Amino acid sequence: MGTLNLSNSILANSTTGNDCYHYDFNGGTIGVNVNNLIETNAPVPNNCGTPTSTADPLLGPLADNGGFTQTMALLPGSPAIDAGDDTNCPATDQRGVTRPFGRHCDIGAYEFNGITVNVTIGGTPMGSYTLLPGQEKREYYPVSGGPVKVESTNGMNLVSAIRLQSYANNTLYSFVETMGVPQGLLSYKYVFPTYNNTWAPLNSQIRVSNLETTPTTVRITIGSDVVWEQQMQGLEEQRLYFNASGGPVIVESLDTSKKIVAAIRLQSYANNLLYSFSETMGIPDQMLSYRYYFPTYNNTWAPLNSQIRVSNLETTPATVRITIGSSVVWERQMQGREEQRLYFPVSGGPVIVESLDTSKKIVAAIRLQSYANNTLYSFVETMGVPEGLLSHKYYFPTYNNTWAPLNSQIRVSNLETTPTTVRITIGGVKVWEQQMQGREEQRLYFPVSGGPVIVESLDTSKKIVAAIRLQSYANNTLYSFSETMGIPLEQMSSVFYFPTYNNTWTPLNSQLRFGVP
Repeated sequence: MGTLNLSNSILANSTTGNDCYHYDFNGGTIGVNVNNLIETNAPVPNNCGTPTSTADPLLGPLADNGGFTQTMALLPGSPAIDAGDDTNCPATDQRGVTRPFGRHCDIGAYEFNGITVNVTIGGTPMGSYTLLPGQEKREYYPVSGGPVKVESTNGMNLVSAIRLQSYANNTLYSFVETMGVPQGLLSYKYVFPTYNNTWAPLNSQIRVSNLETTPTTVRITIGSDVVWEQQMQGLEEQRLYFNASGGPVIVESLDTSKKIVAAIRLQSYANNLLYSFSETMGIPDQMLSYRYYFPTYNNTWAPLNSQIRVSNLETTPATVRITIGSSVVWERQMQGREEQRLYFPVSGGPVIVESLDTSKKIVAAIRLQSYANNTLYSFVETMGVPEGLLSHKYYFPTYNNTWAPLNSQIRVSNLETTPTTVRITIGGVKVWEQQMQGREEQRLYFPVSGGPVIVESLDTSKKIVAAIRLQSYANNTLYSFSETMGIPLEQMSSVFYFPTYNNTWTPLNSQLRFGVP
């Protein structure tokens, strides 16, 4: 006989047995019985009492998580997190971690104390950070190099971007974000629609990093010309200029087993001043498609000059169609390896750029130029979402619409012909939820700063596309206009990569951003 006190426990009780947590009472009684999570429970009188929750506790495998004994970690989203009874909670968990870590003690022997994120640049550790789900970090490093790796050490998903600010004469002229490449999208080959380094206001640079620890030979092709081919050492990065204009652009490792990462960096100038600095990541070879999507297009607002860029990646002709909203604005046969840069006097979305022969691969981007006082201040490109990457949910690391120089807008389009309800969450707080009609687009502002950001269709069978548009101002003048596409749910990863990071060049202020959904 005896008394068993049950509190802050995760239990599995036989549905027919005479035990509770494998303890035979022999006629004993249950004493304290509060804040227990009992996934399975026997009927009265052999049960473990009334549970706090009977949901899946979301436990990791039995492992060495620190301390003197193995434990089963609480995974993000576990109903045991912050659900314990503080009055009956030990001062530490089984590993010696102080309780409570969050708002309340957690149920069980493991106190959830966040997700560890490690950052390395050029193979050198930059920092290690602990984040809870729904938190984000914005970090600066006084270094220049690559590749950049942002990794969750316990395998939990995160999302990451690099924010770039460029300055001239102590004035902020440009503010853009570039999303990292998730582990699952790494490739030996990346493709862009165009490259231009023959137009005076523009300075274009191809950036590539070898992600392997062993050498590989990398080739860059612009149009039909091989403009660079060289062996790159393990974890080496290159920043390359070519006196060329054309497309498509292919950056590839000739050893297809060796992964690389590539971007095109764009600087724009006026009156010998640097006004804009941005980076655009390439489309991985395995995700190339006959069709690409964007949430919006705008070429009817005076400060903005928008251009759709598309390249036929085949050596034979393909007919390409561009649809904006419900209107076909362009349809024409493109020759093999031809590129087009196209303007349309419309505003709307969604935008679809497609080859009508689904066996023919293309690549597409929207180029955005912004002007003030007849001066070009910003030049950026945003790659389209390939058909194979469409999702009902997208993630971004941060959103900021509380800093005076910045005006942030979330853009989302329903790609279906029938309605769906879309929800936007910033830092764990729902900021918008509304039904969107078929092929409707929305451009939305929220007076908040935080992250991560989630934009989702609540009907998981309905596909959407989402971006964050960033405008930056100084002295009440618009100097920068850019868009950043979100990471689809299916490509969320515990590791993200970038080719380079630079925070040692005076005109540039670089910040690494990462968040845990």
